[in-house]
This record gives sequence, structure tokens and C-alpha cells, in this order.
Amino acid sequence: ISSAAVSPNDPTGDIGTLQVVTSINSASGAQFAIYDKVTGNQVGTSALMETLAAGGSCAAGLGDPIILFDELASRWVLAEFTDGANVLCVYLSNTADLSGTVTWTRYSFTLPTFPDYPKYGMWPDAYYVGANENNGLYAMDRQKMLAGQAATLQRFSNSVLSGFGFQMSQPADLAGTTPPPAGSPGIFMRHRDDEVHNAGSNNPNEDYLEMFELRIDSTTPANSALTGPASIAMPEFSSNSNGLSAF
Repeated sequence: ISSAAVSPNDPTGDIGTLQVVTSINSASGAQFAIYDKVTGNQVGTSALMETLAAGGSCAAGLGDPIILFDELASRWVLAEFTDGANVLCVYLSNTADLSGTVTWTRYSFTLPTFPDYPKYGMWPDAYYVGANENNGLYAMDRQKMLAGQAATLQRFSNSVLSGFGFQMSQPADLAGTTPPPAGSPGIFMRHRDDEVHNAGSNNPNEDYLEMFELRIDSTTPANSALTGPASIAMPEFSSNSNGLSAF
């Protein structure tokens, strides 16, 4: 993979049962490569995500790639956003083994505004996503997607952190093949540096993690609900390391 002249290159990857998949930004969108888990040899050639069952706005990938191996389903999940549209493109493989013939199913989800910096988490009931899109928290219908059926996205938003221009909450991602207890909600977390976010009313001895729970009802979306935050005290820290909105 070559990332020449692309900044930031946003490297990402995950480990499956047989292969390792990595991805970076390129001048033409997200580029990915597959490597044998044992030998380290590259499997096939590097490719752009927009070539995977691409169509519509997904034919113009822009980057910010995500690679996930869904360990409960033994399937690969690749994703990026698009150029010129507020769309997340998600590609699901039909197999864990990417060394042979692979069928990719594409899903495209349109957001109200540009879904910058998306981060994904696999949970039994949904693929959960956070993005810097008006505090957006999303749930993609994982069961429908794995079945190759039309799938919906549910969108929520959490409160604004004052004094901070970049708003993205990280979803939890299940590791391993032991699922959480049935009915466990999706989890999103973010930090709260209260010297920044609670100016004039802060605790000088501690800062916080904030946890949100998203309970999704895919059959009756009106029953879905976001709750939180639960505030978890942690040792004092400073998030202003290079300017709160600087890169």
C-alpha cells in the first residue's frame, strides 16, 4: 500500500481467522491490502474499497477507512465515506477467507451532514458507529446486513461538549466469540476534561469518562432509546495537548 502525498493517511486494520487486512487513505479513496496471517505474504493485489460492489455515490470513495472482522459471524466489514455526498459505504464479505472468490454486499447510509471521522463497533444486534456529525450516534441493522437484506440505520445524537469543536463518541467493539448477555445495549464512550468542558464549575482533582447506552429495536424503531451519560471518575488529565481543535 502506498500513501504518498496523502495526509492524514489514517492507517487501520484487523485480524481475522486466516488473514490480516489493512487500509489507508489514498488519493482515490480507501485502499486496502490482505496478508496471510501465518506467512505475512500479501494475498492478491491492493485495491480500492470503491471497487467492491460499488455503485451510486459509493463509486467515489473518499477514505477514512475502517476494517473490522466480525468474529461472531466470521465475516469482514470494510467501510469508508464518500466524495461529494454525506454517505457511509459499508461492504460485507460472504466469507472469512479472502484468498479465493469473495462476494461483497454493499450498504450505503445517508446522513444529514458529512459523517467525518467515523468509528465502528460490532455488537450482536447492530454495527454501532460514532462520527463527528452533529454528535451523531448510529446503529446499522447487523442481522439484516448479514442476511443480505435491505437494512436501515437509526440515528441519535448526544449532548455537546462545550469548548470543543470535534464531537465523536467511540462505540464499543466486541472482541472474541463470547457475546455479551442477551439484550445488552450498545455502548458509546467519550472523555470529559471538565476544566475545558465545565469551565468555572470543575473538579481540580479528577476528570471523567462518560458512557452512553443505546438500546435498539429494529422491528419498532420508535422503541429505541439512548440513555446517559453515566459519569465515571478518573485521574485528572488535560486534553488540550496541541489546541483543542488543532491537527
